[in-house]
Amino acid sequence: MQQDKQETTSSLRTIDSGEWRDYPQVATYRAEWLSGLLVERVRWGEEAEPIQLEGIQIGEPSGVWFRFWLPEPRQVVEKYFNAAGDTIGIYMPVSDPIQLQSEQYTTTHLFLGLWLAPSGRLTVVGEDRFEDAIEQKDLSDEQIRWAEARIREITAEIHRDRLPPPLIRNFSIEKGDT
Repeated sequence: MQQDKQETTSSLRTIDSGEWRDYPQVATYRAEWLSGLLVERVRWGEEAEPIQLEGIQIGEPSGVWFRFWLPEPRQVVEKYFNAAGDTIGIYMPVSDPIQLQSEQYTTTHLFLGLWLAPSGRLTVVGEDRFEDAIEQKDLSDEQIRWAEARIREITAEIHRDRLPPPLIRNFSIEKGDT
């Protein structure tokens, strides 16, 4: 498991449903379908190393992560909780359109993402890696246009309170229920 969830090179990374279950420091993994929505949950083990996303600690011993695969608007949304059950924040990666094949979701992360802090502050993350990928021609022209349009669309949907949807925005876990 990487200590930093961000990519260290400009090679593209896929995001696959079920991938978390294979992380060695995960204590428990669950996945549940709610209509067309897949919700994944992991609880990190007591010996888990801290994990960073763009300088924000999102993983720690006994912390909990949720990944929501939204069929519409075809968006992955991740919500992170610390060991005490407090919300750390919400991450929405910019990716190619998500694909569903045999109850398995997959997509390609295009380096950019949006971090929504509990305070409501919204931050674009991954810009340097996105620019590096463009320079190194790791992204097609179509992927570049898609990512740039998608970051604007997601931002607009957040400001309209459509993303993350209320189910995710208001989702919490009981203190000590990690």
